[in-house]
Amino acid sequence: MNSASARSVIESFKKNADEWPITTFQSQCPHCSEVLIRFEIDESSNQKIITLPDCPTLQGDAIYQDGDLIPLDESQRFESSNRFMAELQQGKCPACEEYFWTVFFYYASRAVCNEEIQGEGILMIDGDIESTSVKYYKVGNDTPCYKIEYEDVHLEGDSDDGSLTINVYMIGPLKMEGVNNLNGRQGVSACRNNLIWEYAAEIVTLLGRMKR
Repeated sequence: MNSASARSVIESFKKNADEWPITTFQSQCPHCSEVLIRFEIDESSNQKIITLPDCPTLQGDAIYQDGDLIPLDESQRFESSNRFMAELQQGKCPACEEYFWTVFFYYASRAVCNEEIQGEGILMIDGDIESTSVKYYKVGNDTPCYKIEYEDVHLEGDSDDGSLTINVYMIGPLKMEGVNNLNGRQGVSACRNNLIWEYAAEIVTLLGRMKR
């Protein structure tokens, strides 16, 4: 069962964030250990397969319902915004109905400006990533952290036709701390002052600086 807390993940990353290849992994509820999503690679090593083996009633539905980009202050920035994207997604276990959260950290092999915010070109991932090859890696010891490596990626709005690899780090699911969930009037929002957002920013900063 995944019992790691945000603080334990942070402390683990300060010591070790080595990676080693794997062919399958699964996300489990941090409360009841229900298998939420299983990731597998087929025999040709170029297709990601997602199944919900213990949640047949959720076929076609999303485990994660809402999220928001993770804000970083100037002291936490490790790269320009056209190379990475970080978001926190909130989910709810269909078995025990408890909420959890996961950090998704996207890191590009080159600058990608497929979106613009306040006049600044940024990397924006919205939906599934199209690629010709997928690889999986376990990251760190005793932490629910995995990397999905997408090679030969094409992103809509990317004007550069050069080779592009996107690494997606999944850190979680983790238990809520101090709150039942992150819901507000307009859904999950980083505008809500909560320790979980601070943890998420620290996790992204540590991992980002190590993986540059």
